Amino acid sequence: MSKIIDLKNTATPDEWNDWHWQIKNRITSYEQLAKYIELQPEEEAVFKDKAFSFRMAITPHYLSLIDQSNPYDPIRLQAIPRIAESHISSSDMADPLSEDADAPVPGMTHRYPDRVLLLLTDQCAMYCRHCTRRRKAGEYDAQCPKKMWIRHWTI
Repeated sequence: MSKIIDLKNTATPDEWNDWHWQIKNRITSYEQLAKYIELQPEEEAVFKDKAFSFRMAITPHYLSLIDQSNPYDPIRLQAIPRIAESHISSSDMADPLSEDADAPVPGMTHRYPDRVLLLLTDQCAMYCRHCTRRRKAGEYDAQCPKKMWIRHWTI
């Protein structure tokens, strides 16, 4: 086992407090994650399973909040995938909020007469393990192309 690196030593205080730096330096791979935290077997198994399809991204700040001595730390459970996530139950739904049926154009959910939800990006600072939009979150890890929303969303 290699030595665990203290994340806060990887940036200056100004960088650490800059959200741009946090996004740019998100931890997105097993190799990166293993440098900063000792992984549990059920977490390591995710990275060995080539069929696991949900993205992982954790800002350095969020990762630094995890209590390394507690395998059930709430932030750890929210941020780091576990192999049990890949189990698909008979009650699982691809679109649990039925947003696809309420999407008149890509990137828009229109369920209620007086409001819409615009999804201008599929990028999150951290991909939460419980997210109901995780089938879409991080799919491209980018903002919606401007030409698409101008074409679809202008009146």
